[in-house]
Amino acid sequence: MNRISSTHIASALIVGAVLSAGCATPSRAPVLDRGEPVSRAPIPPSDKYTVRPKDSLYAIAWKFNLDYRDLARRNGIEPPYTIYPGQELVLYGVEGRPEAVASAPAPSGSTAGRSKPVEHAAPSRPQPSAKPAPRPKSATVAVPIPKPVERAVPEPKAPKAVPKPQPPARSAPPAQPARAGWRWPVNAQPARGFGRGNNGLDYVIPGGQQVVAAAAGQIVYKGAGLGGYRHLVLVRHTDSVMSAYSVNVEPAVAEGTSIASGGKICDIGSGSPAMRRLHFEIRRSGTPVDPVKIIGRR
Repeated sequence: MNRISSTHIASALIVGAVLSAGCATPSRAPVLDRGEPVSRAPIPPSDKYTVRPKDSLYAIAWKFNLDYRDLARRNGIEPPYTIYPGQELVLYGVEGRPEAVASAPAPSGSTAGRSKPVEHAAPSRPQPSAKPAPRPKSATVAVPIPKPVERAVPEPKAPKAVPKPQPPARSAPPAQPARAGWRWPVNAQPARGFGRGNNGLDYVIPGGQQVVAAAAGQIVYKGAGLGGYRHLVLVRHTDSVMSAYSVNVEPAVAEGTSIASGGKICDIGSGSPAMRRLHFEIRRSGTPVDPVKIIGRR
């Protein structure tokens, strides 16, 4: 009897240990910061966007590949483009389609607007006279046959000399983008170039470098990053040209301040490759532009 009780007690202890292990709270899975850029603009669920805390009109326009001026104009927002959490912005304008104007045919069986057919009387045939009218007698007159007139055949004129077409004057080559004042943000070759779904250039920067402004301008946004990056800095150089710097380290700039060409955006430490990434873009009127066309080749 004691043997059976010991066996039962041991089994109960084993089962209890298994159940206790199963009920323990599992540990959270680690969150990986891949830092991979998502260059294509996200597709919004609708043509409207609700402003969130710390949002900026510039950042919202950048996120959806829009010109910030068009976005402000569409929503009646004047400079300095102040927006508020909970405010609903219209992202895209509604283009009206011209309605085709077609004349509707008259309904069948309806006589409205129709003119009655005009009945034309059949032409009456001329009645033959009882006696044909006699032909008047006239003397036969000899008609002289005119002699053929010899016309002078004009001598063929020599063809006029057609001036040879002159080659069109060579126009001046189109002006190249102004490169004065522009520079590359880092001293490194990009790991991924512009195009094929990438709106800019991607770098894995050697440790110890700085990310600098590609040209002088104003910091119009410093905040949460896009496309897997922690931070985003937007610099407005002109009303139509802006540059962006997506990084995973804390920027050393303040929103609303001016920055010179070559001014420090952030310091790159000697951490992991994910911490040393940079996604760099230049846009003109909201459209991504190959930075090489603006800055020039190295």
